[in-house]
Amino acid sequence: MAAPDPITAEIRTGEAFTVIPIAQARMVGSRKFMAAYQFAGLFAGMLLSSILAQLLPFLLRPFGIEADWGDQWLVSLAIFLELLGTVMGYAIGWNAATRRHAKKFLAGIKTRGTPETIPFSYTIEPGGLLVASERIGHHLPWAAIQELIPAPEHWLLQVDTLSLIVPRRAFADEASERAFLGTVLARIAPDARERSVEAVAFANGSGLPQRSHGAAGAGDTAEPGEAAQSSDDGERARDE
Repeated sequence: MAAPDPITAEIRTGEAFTVIPIAQARMVGSRKFMAAYQFAGLFAGMLLSSILAQLLPFLLRPFGIEADWGDQWLVSLAIFLELLGTVMGYAIGWNAATRRHAKKFLAGIKTRGTPETIPFSYTIEPGGLLVASERIGHHLPWAAIQELIPAPEHWLLQVDTLSLIVPRRAFADEASERAFLGTVLARIAPDARERSVEAVAFANGSGLPQRSHGAAGAGDTAEPGEAAQSSDDGERARDE
């Protein structure tokens, strides 16, 4: 059967954000745990802060502060602590829920055949940077790379809504890391280079602190969903 003709579509920036949750829900399954984690955090924060507030007069005595519930400042302090504890509890619950969501998403894609690790290569070509594995590839035209952003163990390449990582452990030593960044910086647009302040400084011999480098080379092995974390319109979505 002959291959069908290519299709084309104009995709709005951010259009995929509205439908990505559909794929995530398929990978994660029921997300009732999200509400459960948030409610548990909220309830725990309210309960613990309420207990703490009730104990305030006793907790203040070792500091030489005598107070009772007839003092308005003590009442205000108790209300503040209860509100603070409630907000902190909800925030902790939300953080736990999002971390659980990410774990369930990764488990979902692994059951569908995603390997534990995926070797990626980063190849500098005349027209752009090729980031590829046996499963997926991205060709980043030099003019499309908007910024190089440092992270503790990676460099991030930003292209529209797509964020790609370059693990620093992929470089044999710091000299090769500086050379790679210098080559990329020399080819991207001037405004993108101006935004990449830390990368420019590092490529020129300063900037980021030294770290240990591996000897994995450019085809370093990366975690699934990490070497090509993308919410790009028209590309497949990743985890969190």
